[in-house]
This record gives sequence, structure tokens and C-alpha cells, in this order.
Amino acid sequence: MKRLFLIFTLVFATGYLFDGFAQEAVNKTIVGSWKYEVSQAPYGFESGTIIISKDKENLLGEVNFVSGYSVKLQNLSLKSDTLRAAANVEGENISITAKMVKNKLQGKVDTSMGVMGIKADRVMTTSKK
Repeated sequence: MKRLFLIFTLVFATGYLFDGFAQEAVNKTIVGSWKYEVSQAPYGFESGTIIISKDKENLLGEVNFVSGYSVKLQNLSLKSDTLRAAANVEGENISITAKMVKNKLQGKVDTSMGVMGIKADRVMTTSKK
């Protein structure tokens, strides 16, 4: 019985650690700049850049609209491959849900004007040597 308990504990601990490491790897892949497009959004808000960074345990983000206006992302989280965030854009609360596949995000933005599609591509940076 002790042997069975020990095996169960080891399997559980290994799975828990693997899940933690896997989530950490996913969090690192989301960090960076993303060029986004929401074609149905009002002029000035239809495109821009989403910038995601990490501070210890938390993901941080901001959206820089093509109009020059910027907002901080709130409640930013990434579970498995799904990014979730909220923002207050000129007094309106919006929520974002997007799936991450390789270097792309695709999902929806929920606003008072309805649900709109969002697409984003990772901005690749070149390193100088």
C-alpha cells in the first residue's frame, strides 16, 4: 500500500510540475509585440500594437491604437493557448479573448457595439550583433 501511495504521489507531482513548466513556456511565448486588426472597430481603434510583458508572476499589457491613444490591459491571463484581457477604452469596458497558434492570435473583442473579430501577428524583431 505504501508503494502504491508513493507511486501515485510521484505521478501526481510530476504531472503538476510538467503542467507548471508547460504553462510557463506558453507565458513566455505570448510576451512581445503583436500587430492587431479589428476591422469593424471605429476609425483610429481598428489597428495598432498589443504589447505584452511579464513582471515576476503576472502578465502585463497595453494596447497602442493607430490613433496614438493607449490603454493598459487589465486581468490579463493566458491559460493553455487562450489569452483573456479587459480594457477600458474611452470609458467603455471591453473584453478580449483570443487563441494563440504559433505566431498568431485570433479571437473576439466584446464591446457595447457587439462582438468583433480580432487578428494579431507577432512582430518579429531582428537582433543586432
